[in-house]
Amino acid sequence: MRSMSKLLLSAFMVVAWHVPAVAGSHTPIGQVIENAEIPKVGGGTVKIVGNTAVNVLVFFRPGQDHSQSALRDVSAVEKDLRSRSLRWVGVVSDRHNADAIAAGTKDADIHFAVGLDADDKVYSSLGLTLMPEIALVGKDGKLTRVLPFSKVNFREALRAEVRFALKEITEAELQATVNPEALPAKAENSVAKRHVKMAEMILNAGNVAKALESAKVAVQLAPDLAAAHTVLGLCLAAGGDCKAATDAFDAALKLDKGDAKALEGKKACAAKAK
Repeated sequence: MRSMSKLLLSAFMVVAWHVPAVAGSHTPIGQVIENAEIPKVGGGTVKIVGNTAVNVLVFFRPGQDHSQSALRDVSAVEKDLRSRSLRWVGVVSDRHNADAIAAGTKDADIHFAVGLDADDKVYSSLGLTLMPEIALVGKDGKLTRVLPFSKVNFREALRAEVRFALKEITEAELQATVNPEALPAKAENSVAKRHVKMAEMILNAGNVAKALESAKVAVQLAPDLAAAHTVLGLCLAAGGDCKAATDAFDAALKLDKGDAKALEGKKACAAKAK
């Protein structure tokens, strides 16, 4: 009987060892985190917090499907927001070998530093429980956001969270992206129309990349709004991608056959193709 009790106790301990903490038990938002300096893949070291407005810490696991998907989204957002005061750092457990880490980052086209987290100390110190997971930290070292991976809308949610941390968008605009189902249709269209106008203004000012960001948000919020697809097409055309621009103009014309800007934009792209 004693042997059986010991066996059961041992089994319980093994299971308990692998049970993560309750979701949502991460370090409180607003708390200063330790600016650990950890070994960097490829040599040298990297600090968790740098001298930028926002530090984006990307915790991932090599070989995990969700982590690989998250890394591809991270890579896209990092490229979109490259002109901002941002610092991206990958963090991976030192239990994983260098070849697996390199293969994953190469596949996702990741070029920022990746640090090796000895015994998962950084991960544990933040109270994180999921993988992959993103932590946003301010220049002052304060944790501002924790973003777990989601198979739905993760790229746009990450972009919005980072832009919110940079004070580029409002809380309402953030929620419109990360929680669109909570908005009534009229509210979605209203926010989308603001993004259309913003994209047009920014495009006229010559900042194609930033205008494209607003145009994409507009389309996401109101896919049935012709003007959103039109401004997306104009941004894409201004960036030299007439093929994608024509698709956007076609989407606009399906919703509004008389959209003059879409007709004009499509015509201009067709002329360039000749």
